Amino acid sequence: MPRILTYIVKDFYIKRLKTSRFIINPKLYREMNNFLLKILKAGLLVGTLDILAAFIHYIIASGKSDPFVVLKFIASGVFGNEAFVGGNIMIVAGLILHYIIALGFTLFFFWLSLN
Repeated sequence: MPRILTYIVKDFYIKRLKTSRFIINPKLYREMNNFLLKILKAGLLVGTLDILAAFIHYIIASGKSDPFVVLKFIASGVFGNEAFVGGNIMIVAGLILHYIIALGFTLFFFWLSLN
């Protein structure tokens, strides 16, 4: 690593650690980052498995082959009936909302496990 880049990285690292009122222990900082990464990975896993289960249930229950209606239904919680005629943008909005909800529940259960 070039010397100037080493100085930039060290300077950024020190400034980032000293941004709060207290100096953060680097080991604690790494542990906190690892914990947050675990929460994010768990949230993505939970969201993916949940939406796959919802897709499979919709296909079996309705006999239709378009599971993206499930995502439009999720988006309708925010956008109302416009979500069903909104097209692909509402599918993406439903997917984003679904993962936000899944991450929220993951955070809640991680919080419960700590208490």
